[in-house]
Amino acid sequence: MKMTRSKFLAITLGFVCTLAQSGLADESATTLKVGKFTFSGDKSWAVKSAPRTMSAGGFTLTGEGEKLDADFYYFGKGQGGTTEANIARWQGQFKEKPEPKKETLTFGEQKVHIIKLEGTFLEGPPFGQKKEVKGQAMLGAIVESGDGHVFVKMTGAKKAIEAAAEAFKALCSSPFKK
Repeated sequence: MKMTRSKFLAITLGFVCTLAQSGLADESATTLKVGKFTFSGDKSWAVKSAPRTMSAGGFTLTGEGEKLDADFYYFGKGQGGTTEANIARWQGQFKEKPEPKKETLTFGEQKVHIIKLEGTFLEGPPFGQKKEVKGQAMLGAIVESGDGHVFVKMTGAKKAIEAAAEAFKALCSSPFKK
C-alpha cells in the first residue's frame, strides 16, 4: 500500500498528539536514568545528545552565559572508587590541587555529596597533554548507592559555575525529591 504525504503527516501528527497527552512529549520534564536513579532537570537543562567518553549521559545547562555540561558516570556495583578517592582525583585535575568545599545533602538514608573546587583547571584527555585554564571551577556530586555510586561533574569559568550551583544541586538531588 502506497502512503501519500498527507496520510503520513496525519499519522505523524496523531502520534505526536498522543505523546503530548500521555506526558511523554513534555519538554519541561527532562530526565536521564543513571544506575538505579532517574535524574530530572527543569527547562533550563537539556539532555546531551553526545555524551563524553565513559559517561553514562549528561545534561547541558542552557540559558544566559556560558554553556555548562553536567556529565554523569556510573561504573556498576563496587566500581568507580570511594567518595574520598574521587575527590582526590578531581583535585588532581587542577594545577594547585585546591582544598575542596564539601556539602552533604541527606534524603532519609540517601546521601549526595556536593564538592566545589576552584583554580587552574588542567583541560584535556585523561592520558593526554593538558592545557592550563585559569579562573575555573568544578562542581562534583557523588550520589551514594550500594548498587554503585553515580558521579556527576561540571566544569567551567568560576563565575558561571557559581551562578549554576543551586541548579546543579537540584539536578543531583532530583531523584529524592517527590
